[in-house]
Amino acid sequence: MKKTGQIVVFMVTISAVVFIINSLYNMNVFAEQSTTSTKSDKTSAPSISSDIDKTIAAIKNGDTNSGKKQLSSIIDKIEGNPDTFTGENHIEDAIQALKDGDNNRAIIHAQEAEILNAKL
Repeated sequence: MKKTGQIVVFMVTISAVVFIINSLYNMNVFAEQSTTSTKSDKTSAPSISSDIDKTIAAIKNGDTNSGKKQLSSIIDKIEGNPDTFTGENHIEDAIQALKDGDNNRAIIHAQEAEILNAKL
């Protein structure tokens, strides 16, 4: 009877240890999934960077209308999502510069926005 009691205690202890290890593993997997989803939310940053490059190229080629449209499109993408992009003010300043006819200032603001975007 003593032997049976020891076996039961041993089995309960092993079950508890396995349960704890499994719980810790599941918590770790959940944490990794949360981190992964956060990273995937930020994957639009390279897309925005590509859009900024296209905008700068259009402005340099003298196509300010296209530049304004692309900058407005970038604003639509990033509006209300400050974690994705921190250079919204520079994009808005670039739009204003194009409205003022200052292509060089627009390019500088767009480049500043891209630099801030790269730091994410």
